[in-house]
Amino acid sequence: MRGQALAVTFSFDYSQPPGSAHRGRQDYSPQGLLELERTRRKGAVVTLIATRVGQLLRELVERRLEPAAREWLARTCAAAGAEPSRGALLETFTAATRRLGRSRLAPTEEEIARLAEAGVSWPISGDGAERQAVLRALPLLPVPERFLEIAVDACRSHIQPLFEAVACENPYPAFYFPELNFNQMVLKALFTGVALARILGLEGRITPELGRMAADYASERRAAGRSVPPDIGQLTGERGGRP
Repeated sequence: MRGQALAVTFSFDYSQPPGSAHRGRQDYSPQGLLELERTRRKGAVVTLIATRVGQLLRELVERRLEPAAREWLARTCAAAGAEPSRGALLETFTAATRRLGRSRLAPTEEEIARLAEAGVSWPISGDGAERQAVLRALPLLPVPERFLEIAVDACRSHIQPLFEAVACENPYPAFYFPELNFNQMVLKALFTGVALARILGLEGRITPELGRMAADYASERRAAGRSVPPDIGQLTGERGGRP
């Protein structure tokens, strides 16, 4: 069954930081990181796909809802399809757990079999592209700091595209990562060959500790006869290149 695609265009305004973790840093002014990210994301298109799988999952959820919650879900889905908007999406997203509850889905054997027929194995983990999309969308969600553990865990992944979905062209780490996690992300970027210029807000998060860690990494590379990333001077003030 082919999905029906519903395209919704959102214009995001990042003139102020979405959270308070690093509020007040000059690097997050409209002329700096935020202006860059606002320009990059302005007019971004989010496409919602209604597929057989989505319809089946909704059916499984509805089976477990009280009548009032089931009515709210049906009414909300109908309204979203008729007149999609950014405000309605955010309002629905934040109200869903309050209206529907927080219980795990826990499908029955019969339901798992139906999911399998639709091409879905349980539990659902999502493919790489879907996970990357979620990670890049984290700073756009309400109360983004709730997803810190997800973002930090992705930075530990050995799958490079997942790591880059958080570390590169994404303002989330600069806003919400604690110092240790941010520093580890930057070191991993150096180790995996990711250009530091791709880490948004890096200048505002450079600390003496990060500079020391980068210098130690450079020393280890030289001692092993290996080249040093050419942009490491952004952290240490020294030149990279061949040993």
